[in-house]
Amino acid sequence: MVYGNDTADAFFGLLDEKLVIYVPYTHATPDLDASISAADPQLKYDAFRHRLSHTGLVTASQQAALKAVAGVTQDFKDAIDELFARGEAAVGLFFTQHPEFKLAYDVALVKPHAERHGAFVTAFRPHLASRRKRQQALQRLASAAGVDSVLCRCIVDSEGTQKALQADGRPDLSALDDALAQEVGGLEASFYFRDTPTGKLDKKVPAADTLDYAPGANPLPDPGVMSGVWRGRVEAPETGLYNIIATAGAGASVGIVLRGKALSLVQAGSTWRNKEAISLASGTLYTLEVSVAKVKDVVSIEWETPTRKREVIPAQYLYPPSTREAFSRTYVRLLKAASLTTVLHLTADEFLHFATVDEYHVDGAGWLNALPAAGSAAAATAIALLKPLEALLYLRHHQARTDGRRHLTAGRAQRSECGVDRTGRSALSPDGLEFSIGARPSRSVRNRCQPDGPS
Repeated sequence: MVYGNDTADAFFGLLDEKLVIYVPYTHATPDLDASISAADPQLKYDAFRHRLSHTGLVTASQQAALKAVAGVTQDFKDAIDELFARGEAAVGLFFTQHPEFKLAYDVALVKPHAERHGAFVTAFRPHLASRRKRQQALQRLASAAGVDSVLCRCIVDSEGTQKALQADGRPDLSALDDALAQEVGGLEASFYFRDTPTGKLDKKVPAADTLDYAPGANPLPDPGVMSGVWRGRVEAPETGLYNIIATAGAGASVGIVLRGKALSLVQAGSTWRNKEAISLASGTLYTLEVSVAKVKDVVSIEWETPTRKREVIPAQYLYPPSTREAFSRTYVRLLKAASLTTVLHLTADEFLHFATVDEYHVDGAGWLNALPAAGSAAAATAIALLKPLEALLYLRHHQARTDGRRHLTAGRAQRSECGVDRTGRSALSPDGLEFSIGARPSRSVRNRCQPDGPS
C-alpha cells in the first residue's frame, strides 16, 4: 500500500466533504432553528453532548451566511468561527504532512462530486507511480542489505529537510535516490573532436542509452572526424557465450576492454568482434570499455549469443560508472549504519535522532554522510565522527545499566557494561562496534555493489 488507511481516509474525508468537525456549544433549544438549517443543512446540534457539528469544511461563504441568520447569538457566531478555524487547521495539518496531495486536491475539488475521484486519480497518478517506485526500491534495498525495512527507510529515505543519509554528492536528495538512479541505463560516453581519444575532452554524456549512432536520429556530436570512449558496466541477461561487436566507418580503429583485459579482435570491413567467444554469467556486472578512433558518421556497439540474435546492447543491461559508484558508497554507509544500530541495540527512531540532530553534523550534514565508504577517514573527519559515536556509546551504556538494574530487581542479574553487548560480545571483537564502523559489503551482494565476475 502506497499510503496507509488513515491517510487515505483523512484525504477522502476532505475531498468527499465527509469530515465531521465538532465544537462545544449550548443552544437555547434542543434543535437548531429552521432558518439556521436552511442556511446550511450540514450543520447539526447535539443537545445531549452540547456540541455543534458540521459535515465537510465550513467555507468562508457558509461562515458568513450562518453568522448573518437573523436572531443568532454571539455564542453561535463564535461557534461558527471556531468550526471554520478547526476546518482550516485540519486542512493545513494534512497538507503540511502530505503536500504532494495539494495540487491534485485543488484540481478535483472544483469538479462535481461524482467526478472528483476520477479527476484526483488522473492528477495524482504520476506522483503515485513515483512513490510506489520508491517503496519498491526501498524493499529491494532492505532485502539485499539484510536490514529491517523500517530502519532502512529511516536511514536512506528519512522525511523532512534533515536527511540521515543523503544521496552521494547531492545533499538535496535522500540516499534512496542513488538506488533509483540505477534504473538510468547506458554507458558514459566521452567524445574527442580529433583522430584519437586523447587530450582535451570535448563532450561528455554521463549515460548514453543508445549505442547506435548514425546521421539523422542519433548523430555523433561532431560532423567531422572524431573519436569516442564508452565505459561502464554490462550485465549479462543469461549465462552463456557472448560476442561483442563494434561497427565504425572506414578508416576507424576499435578497441574493446572487458573486465580490465583488452580483447583480441578480428576485423571484417567496418566491423570488429572478439576473436574468441566470451563466457558471461547472468546477473553479474562486468566492466566494459569500447574506444573508437578516427570515426566520421557511424558507430554501434552490439552483442550476440547462440540463442540471442545480434542487437545493439539494450540500455537496461548497461550501467554508467557515475551512478554505480555513487550507489556503492551509499550502500556501504547503509551497512555501517545498520551495523551500529544492531550492535548498540537501538531502535530506528533513536538512531534517526542521532543521525540528524544538528549537534552531531560533520561538514554541515548528518554524520553518516562522513563515514568513509572505502579506506580510512581523513584525520579531521575521524575526530569529528568521535562526537556522535561517543554519544551513541553513552546511550548504549545508559540503557545497559538500566537493563542491568531491572534484571537484578527481578532476580535475574545480567552483566551489562559499556563495550559488551547483551550477547557478551566485545565491541572490539570482529562482531563488535569497531568492526561495524568499518564494515564492507560482502561478495554475495548482488548486482550494483558486486565485483566483476570471474575472469
